[in-house]
Amino acid sequence: MNVLLLFTHETSLLDWKNSGILSRELKPYIMLHEKYKVSFTFVTYGDESDFDLVDRYDFIEVLPIYKYLKKKKNKFYNFIYSLICINPLLKNNSINFNLIKTNQLKGSWLAIAIKLITGKPLLSRTGFDLFIFSKENKKSILKLAFYYLLTLLTLNISNLYTVSSESDFEFINKKYLFKKDKLKLRRNWISIKEYDGLNKRSENKFLAVGRLEKQKDYDYLINLFNPSPYTLDIIGDGSLKSELIEKSDNNINFLGKFEFDDLLKKYKEYKYFITASNFEGNPKSLIEAMSAGCVVFAPDIKNIIEIISNGENGFIYSKKLNNLFEVVDSVTEIEFKKASENAFKFVQKEYSIDSYIDREWADYLSIMKDN
Repeated sequence: MNVLLLFTHETSLLDWKNSGILSRELKPYIMLHEKYKVSFTFVTYGDESDFDLVDRYDFIEVLPIYKYLKKKKNKFYNFIYSLICINPLLKNNSINFNLIKTNQLKGSWLAIAIKLITGKPLLSRTGFDLFIFSKENKKSILKLAFYYLLTLLTLNISNLYTVSSESDFEFINKKYLFKKDKLKLRRNWISIKEYDGLNKRSENKFLAVGRLEKQKDYDYLINLFNPSPYTLDIIGDGSLKSELIEKSDNNINFLGKFEFDDLLKKYKEYKYFITASNFEGNPKSLIEAMSAGCVVFAPDIKNIIEIISNGENGFIYSKKLNNLFEVVDSVTEIEFKKASENAFKFVQKEYSIDSYIDREWADYLSIMKDN
């Protein structure tokens, strides 16, 4: 079986590498090939440099759009031209495939066009709801309308549409008209399989991981930690980096980007993990921290509280009450240990990469059969 995987709009393999997530993002496809002999064709928004990043994997073929189409500064031109040219590109490069899969909703228009032309089944995967995120980011009414209609269209044309959180599942079921059995919950995955305990971890340091953007609300964390006796280490990069560094005291450290495998090791140096996001989908960094046995502290937003049971596998605090350190000080060492152990067990049960691979393969077979 060959799967045509369409990357998120304007995302390439080089983008994955530069973000330090290439090994993480490739892992499920490697496992699908090893266990079920699935091969893949990656349609990326890259150029010739994308070939070198996967040339050691003979089961991955790459079709980088901007090797064949000249990228323009005009985003609307790139959108229209790639939509018009995608099918000729597939034909001219003799790309044969059994089913189509999207990596996110953003870019699903190419998948829809290919399905309408070829009749091949389509699995649309989303890691977060694009309409909700756009609304939270206060995008224009035109963008909100476009993303709502794109979601509606993709839901109805796809053979299967997957979301990674219960909140997104409930929202889509309520707000869109489509055949309801097309929608499935498919959580993110994690690959850490050993629990290391809390021994030899930093006692007065918190770790935060994520893009340095407004959604993650590092402003809140900096204002909270600046006058505190704790150290805050931040892993990630983004457009707000210089601004955030300027606001930070000496107890706040910006560690930059980490390769995924190095990041997994880094989590295990910290007892405490903190996030202050204003909204989330199914946050990978939080799940990774839990799998590494970190004691996690997170705000009381709905996509978080479906993961964290307060006092059981982590701790919930209120940004409105500004009570993070009150929560930290109220927890005993026995409770820290319990939350750490339970967090690891929870992730192993709900987010196992082995289970994810088996469900993914079952989804391929199901939509192929139905088609």
